[in-house]
Amino acid sequence: MTSCDRHGGKRRGAGRKPKWDPLFKLRVGQDCERLFREASMEALNQNKSKILNEETELDYLWKQVALIPVNLRSKWLREEFREFHVQDIEAELKLLNTNNNTAQSNNRIIRISKKPPRGTRKMILSKIASKYSLSTKQVDNLWQAYRRLENSLSE
Repeated sequence: MTSCDRHGGKRRGAGRKPKWDPLFKLRVGQDCERLFREASMEALNQNKSKILNEETELDYLWKQVALIPVNLRSKWLREEFREFHVQDIEAELKLLNTNNNTAQSNNRIIRISKKPPRGTRKMILSKIASKYSLSTKQVDNLWQAYRRLENSLSE
């Protein structure tokens, strides 16, 4: 063990011993990150569902086109039904852009937030703290150490 692994003292065996082994720190940090990722994906799915199903009928319109067999779609594109479909999609996009206060009414790129709800971090800290019998402050410190480690490895 090097002198930078412990706090204080230059001679071998001097200084404060580490409180947790590195694998434990890694496990706690990974558990926190996993729960945070799950909360983010849940928020993304809820927001996506809200936009595509509740605010607009885009999901319904896309499913209607998906029902057409692939080998018949080129024929469908040449028929008059295509024009109705395009008009419906344009109307839904216009409605969606008006609801999202977008400057362009024909904007086809939609930003969907995946930010978890307020209080998610606190909930994760308390859940992991009870799992490992730690305080929330200790879990917070371990999670921050894990993120520092991840950032140092990605650089």
